[in-house]
Amino acid sequence: MASPPRMAESPGLVEWATATPPGESRSVHYGDDTDMYYKTREGSLLRCTPDFSQMDGSVDHDTIRIVIKWILRAYHLAWPDTVGEEKFWAGGGQGSGAPPRA
Repeated sequence: MASPPRMAESPGLVEWATATPPGESRSVHYGDDTDMYYKTREGSLLRCTPDFSQMDGSVDHDTIRIVIKWILRAYHLAWPDTVGEEKFWAGGGQGSGAPPRA
């Protein structure tokens, strides 16, 4: 996998993000900001850009894990046939940048 570009090279970020292979996720982190991407198997690129500036040092691992589980459950209840968004959040929630294996 290609390394994410530095933010000073932001035009490269677009190419890097759009090059995400279908069914995979990528993330880039800079300061207290994060760009998370997931490309569905159909080719749609999903993006989430949380800003943790107000949360510096106040979010522990258990809180993050619980919130991600809640998001996944909410997606599954609202859209049981949707796969891409659920894997996007699961990948981000794992912290590895990879969606869970089925």
